[in-house]
Amino acid sequence: MKLRRTAISTFVSIALVTLTAVGGSSGATAASSDKPKTLTTYTTNDSVIVVNPDGAGLDHGDMVLRKGNISLTRGGKVIGVSYTQAEIIYTDQTNATDVRKLSIQAVYPKGKVFYVGLAEVKLGELVGPGFKLEFTIVGGTGIYAGIQGTVVSTLLSDGVTTKSKSTYTLK
Repeated sequence: MKLRRTAISTFVSIALVTLTAVGGSSGATAASSDKPKTLTTYTTNDSVIVVNPDGAGLDHGDMVLRKGNISLTRGGKVIGVSYTQAEIIYTDQTNATDVRKLSIQAVYPKGKVFYVGLAEVKLGELVGPGFKLEFTIVGGTGIYAGIQGTVVSTLLSDGVTTKSKSTYTLK
């Protein structure tokens, strides 16, 4: 019950990847606190688009765009939506990897949360099950204004669901 109460009174991490407050008529607000909080969420991709204008395989400037549905439990009620843009900014032929700059926006009924990070991926491939990433919560709007923190996300075995654990403060 304590986890549910925390989710209602603050927000949760995505997707990918996110943080959220449960919307609707609950009257929930995000309380200001200097003490870090943690919360786990699940984001299920419902759209993956690869932008590769030259068609020659993923390389500099190409992007992977994702839309995901955010819930508090795996396969649970959708409480928000995440949008991710991963742009390839560097390729390392020697180590067969590329570096992708990630920008993520999580949209909830009472505001938005923004994330940034870098991911190192096998050259020209999409991420697969077990892929793990840590990125930064850089701010928010609405009841999430002043949010800061980090998120650790892992792509689960189904290849479409990400489990994320956020550690954050809201000032």
